[in-house]
Amino acid sequence: MSDSEEPYEPLRDYQARIASLEPAFEACRQGFRAVYKGDLDALKAITLPNTQIATALTTAPVTKEQYEEMEHKIEDMQIDPRSHSEEEWFGDRLDLLAVFRGMIMPASVVKVDGQWKFDCKWWIAAKRKDGQAEQTARMFLFGLMTMNAELLVNASLPNEKIGHLLKGSAPPRGEHGQLAHVVETTIFAPATVGETYPSPTGRMETVRKEDLTGDRMMLFALMAANPPATPIKMGRHDGKWRVDASDFIEMAMRQ
Repeated sequence: MSDSEEPYEPLRDYQARIASLEPAFEACRQGFRAVYKGDLDALKAITLPNTQIATALTTAPVTKEQYEEMEHKIEDMQIDPRSHSEEEWFGDRLDLLAVFRGMIMPASVVKVDGQWKFDCKWWIAAKRKDGQAEQTARMFLFGLMTMNAELLVNASLPNEKIGHLLKGSAPPRGEHGQLAHVVETTIFAPATVGETYPSPTGRMETVRKEDLTGDRMMLFALMAANPPATPIKMGRHDGKWRVDASDFIEMAMRQ
C-alpha cells in the first residue's frame, strides 16, 4: 500500500478502535516507568491502591543512561489487548500483553473515576513468598507435567475423574529437572473480580465474586514468563487449600 492509499475500511475501523485505547496503554507505560525507575510516588499516582506496592519497585540502582535507554524501550513497546474479543476492550478493566525487553509480559489497567490505573500485581507477586495455596499449586503443576498420580491426588480436591489427567505418555525422567525449574519459577498472582481468563472450551470467562469466597479462591500462574497465565481454581478441604482440577480434567477429556 502506498502512502497515498487509504487503508481498507475494516482495517481503518480496527485501527481507530485500537487508537481509542491509547489512554489505557499510556497508563501501562507509566506503570512500567515507575517500576523500573524505582519511583514510589509516581507508582502510587498511577496504580491501584495496594499495601505491598513498594515491593513492586526495581531495587537495583538505575543510572541516567540506563533509564534513558529503558525509557525508549518503554515508549516503543508493543501493547495489545489480551482478549481477541473487542467487546471486552471497552469495560472498566483491560488485560494487556506488553512486549518489553524481548519478553511478553502480562499487565492490566483498571478505570477508576474515569482514569486508567495500572495494576502492578505481577510485580508484587514475583517478590512474594509462597503461602500454602501457592505451594499446593506448584505440587499440582509438577504432578500434572510429570503425570505423577500421588502428587495430583494430594494436591487436588477429591475428584473421581482425576485419572483423566494421567492419560498419554509421561515425559522421560531426564526432563523432570527442567520441568521442576519451570514450576519453581512460576509466578502466582491472586485473581481479582473482573479479570478474564480462557475457559476449557476456549471462551474467555470473567472472575466472579463467588469464585473468591472464604472457601474458594483462584490463582493465575505465569509459567516461564509466557502469557497467558493459567487459571487455577482452589477450594478448602480439611482446612487446607487444594486445587479444583475440574477445568484441567475437562480439557483432558476434550483432547
